[in-house]
Amino acid sequence: MKQEIAKEAILPWSLQLASGSDSLLSRFSSSSRDRKPAYRNIDNHLEQVPMGATFLHWIFEILLVLLVGIPVKPSTSYRILTFLKTFSIVIVLGLLTVLGLAYLKIDSWIRGNQGRKWYMKVAWRPWLDPLPTFVACAALTFLPFAIFARPSKIRPDDDLPYWVSPFVGWAVFLFGVMWWLGLRFMQWRGRWELVRRRVPYIEIDHLGEPVMMAEFVEHERVPVGGNIRMRRG
Repeated sequence: MKQEIAKEAILPWSLQLASGSDSLLSRFSSSSRDRKPAYRNIDNHLEQVPMGATFLHWIFEILLVLLVGIPVKPSTSYRILTFLKTFSIVIVLGLLTVLGLAYLKIDSWIRGNQGRKWYMKVAWRPWLDPLPTFVACAALTFLPFAIFARPSKIRPDDDLPYWVSPFVGWAVFLFGVMWWLGLRFMQWRGRWELVRRRVPYIEIDHLGEPVMMAEFVEHERVPVGGNIRMRRG
């Protein structure tokens, strides 16, 4: 996930974090002459792994365990970390996904062929479509606020108030929003626009299935009325 976020050029050193590196196993099992960059050896390049993004993920995991695990008891820290994972993956990402899907469906109704043409691209529509999407939007919109409701039974061994976990979850989400707004402000103040281009290299295997062999990422800073500064990875 962090590698895909880095491909959108919204993190520092995005190209380094988005790029893949030869895995340790492939390095040990291959000779030095076989170690060519993937873009020079598309068909036979070594196994690639996101080393930079994995290291970033490992750093954050260590920080979370230390910041939450040291001040409180293991049982309390486990509940907090489990809640944060559920809040971020199930509630936040789930809500953003169904809201985006609802937008595509509404856009197809209102703008028709002038819009994103969702109904011309989708291969499957669920029964009673788009009612399931709107029901999911309503349910997942309710959950971020319902988590602040006081539980009917509070564990006597809890070290922290019941509202701490929801507060931390919302704080992390708002930090992400502020990061995005800060990036937009930097573009506005510096009079440049961030352009991302992702070009996949796809081949058809022996079963007739498409396989992405590599993906080329380009980040461009396009100043207003200026020249283009491009970085490739």
